[in-house]
Amino acid sequence: MKKLISLFLLTAFFALNAQETANRFFYELTFKPKKDSARLDKVMMILDITKEKSIYRDYTMVAQDSVVKIQFEQMQKSGVLKIFQKR
Repeated sequence: MKKLISLFLLTAFFALNAQETANRFFYELTFKPKKDSARLDKVMMILDITKEKSIYRDYTMVAQDSVVKIQFEQMQKSGVLKIFQKR
C-alpha cells in the first residue's frame, strides 16, 4: 500500500511539474512573398507557451541560439574571444 501511495504521489508530482515547463509547438508557415506572386514560401515556426507569455518565432532563430550558446561556453572555457558575424 505504501508503494502504491508513493507511486501515486510521484506521478502527481511529475504531472504537475510538466505543466510548469514551456510547451513547444512547431508550425509550417506558408505565405506569398509578394501579393501578386504565384510562388509560395514555407518557413518552420515555433510557438513556445508558458504561464507568463507566448513567443512565436522562426525556427532558425532557435537553432542559432543554441549554437551561439555552445560557442560562448567554449569561449569561456578556452579564454579566447571569437567575433561573431551574421551569415
